[in-house]
Amino acid sequence: MLRSLVGSEMCIRDRHSNMGGGYYDERDMEEAAPVAAAGYTEQAARALAQTSLHPEADPVSQRLVCSNQTGVVMAVDVTGSMGDWTKIIWDKLPMFYGQIMLQNYLNDPAISFAAIGDACDGVAPLQVCQFAQGGQLDAEIGKIWTFQAGGGNEIESYDLAAFYYTYMVEMPRTDTKPFFFFTGDEGVYPSIRREWIAEKLGVDVEKVRLGSGSG
Repeated sequence: MLRSLVGSEMCIRDRHSNMGGGYYDERDMEEAAPVAAAGYTEQAARALAQTSLHPEADPVSQRLVCSNQTGVVMAVDVTGSMGDWTKIIWDKLPMFYGQIMLQNYLNDPAISFAAIGDACDGVAPLQVCQFAQGGQLDAEIGKIWTFQAGGGNEIESYDLAAFYYTYMVEMPRTDTKPFFFFTGDEGVYPSIRREWIAEKLGVDVEKVRLGSGSG
């Protein structure tokens, strides 16, 4: 499903972006904008114009809770050439979310977006957004800073995202295993560093080890 979300241009090129089936508020029936050569619309570029780390996307100060029955995480590498993928995803969110609901793929789903950088260069190695549904997703994904920097070492901090969502997210009502999608084009650090967990996530790893993971 994620591959079709990114690869298909059908929803945007139709006269009306109505694939959301009424589940995505006003963007269900907006006039579709032309897709630029970069693969996303001007609306997406305006919606994702954050120029610094949004305080509500900083994992040091955010602890996420999914109160819905099915949690879905979409973690996207925003370094280098991957920086535009969040804009493409923004364009296709009404179709993606609408089809989940129309086809009853998941029971009471909520989606959290995460943006992945590189802890090595110190620039927002992880950004996290609250779990949301429908049109509320626009406000959450709009907090992401697509800075397109990177450590230049062919490795990104996917490990920090995996650690954060494993140990720092609560899912008290989840009745099925959550879904986690990584979208990236680099390698993974061979091990996660304690100092990065403390500095970038604000987490005492010893307390995590003694406690339990997410619900």
